[in-house]
Amino acid sequence: MPAYYPRCEAFLEVLIEDFGEASDVEILSLYAVPRSAEWIRDHHRSADTFSMELDYRDLPLDPRAVRAIRVLLLCGDVGSASGRLNLDNSDQQVFFGYVDEPETSLSASGEIVTLSGRDYTALFLDHTWSGGAIDVSVSLLDVVNRILQQTPGASSMPVAFSEATQNIVISSITEKRLWTPQPGDDTWTVLVNLCAVVGVLPRIELDTLYISTPDDFGDEGVSFLYGRDVERLSYRRKFNEARTQQIRVVCWDPVNRETREVLYPVEPIITRKTVPTQGKATVETAPQVRYPITGSYTEEQLSKIARGFYEEAARQQIEGRLSTRELSDVDGTPLPILSNGDRLEVRLGANLPNLAGLSDAEAIRVLTGARWGLSETVASALVRVWRQADSLASIFYVRTARHNWSISEGYKVELDFINYITAVG
Repeated sequence: MPAYYPRCEAFLEVLIEDFGEASDVEILSLYAVPRSAEWIRDHHRSADTFSMELDYRDLPLDPRAVRAIRVLLLCGDVGSASGRLNLDNSDQQVFFGYVDEPETSLSASGEIVTLSGRDYTALFLDHTWSGGAIDVSVSLLDVVNRILQQTPGASSMPVAFSEATQNIVISSITEKRLWTPQPGDDTWTVLVNLCAVVGVLPRIELDTLYISTPDDFGDEGVSFLYGRDVERLSYRRKFNEARTQQIRVVCWDPVNRETREVLYPVEPIITRKTVPTQGKATVETAPQVRYPITGSYTEEQLSKIARGFYEEAARQQIEGRLSTRELSDVDGTPLPILSNGDRLEVRLGANLPNLAGLSDAEAIRVLTGARWGLSETVASALVRVWRQADSLASIFYVRTARHNWSISEGYKVELDFINYITAVG
């Protein structure tokens, strides 16, 4: 097993409260090594969050004297006991955002400052849309820019589009020039819903807004082997069917530079009919679930893909949780940067490592021996299943990544994952 030197560092930009007296904005730049830190990379519809504890001497400020704090959190392997993290290394930049709640606790048992907050998604979530109907007959680039201009603090945010997606015209799908948000929608909901219409996904990484195709959404891919670099692994599957959702596949075609969509089943799924004492009967239909994909598919292929998604959903999903204290996977990919949507390969090997390298006959003798005491029939079946499981790699995607670091225990990540449904035409 490799030896790691895990480190975590925080760079803080503190805006001092001027109480209406100062003419210039005063910003303090501070560096600190947290006592502990946690950053959670969650679903793209919500903000990523962080929390950390600092010694009071690293941030000896009265919260009443602070107007705002911006945090860049770094974590990674520094290679040696005297190593340092690199502020410019993107593989070590794990979180960038604003503090929501600073708290200072001074007592005989210790002097601690606790900071918690969210990433730049919070700028959009905290602002209710007030821009009225949106002209969607222009390019997606123009639509996104208008949303940024309507969001306080986000007007100068860098934006990166997947290839050619900035030229998508939403009205080509909606067949309407104007798109009206729902009352009370926050700006992030408006952006996510507009992007979903044409099969692309918005996400924020550090200080940049990315408008990504499904193929580009999960930048990282990591691999684990149970029994080698996994501290704990659990997974489950539900067998009961639940065909209560209509599938809408939205496909971005990078060759023809257009978006197309199909429904399966074509007709709405009726879940309930109500016959009132007066008037007409009312019908409730199942919700539609949107699957954005990328590729140059024919209409027939898209229909086949939509049916595949429907049937896969009906069989329910495999869900699991994996935890490890490693700082990189088997291929050397750093783990502290893992986030929602990244691909996860877990080799579901046996929990009997002493079978490795044995022939089937030898493995059966081990299992029927004094230590395990299995019958020959059960042992034969177990060896057969073990061989099949050990030869298959299961692909999942990360739903939530909970990263933790502390001075006393080092680094640990806990990954909630779900089965990865691919679009095979």
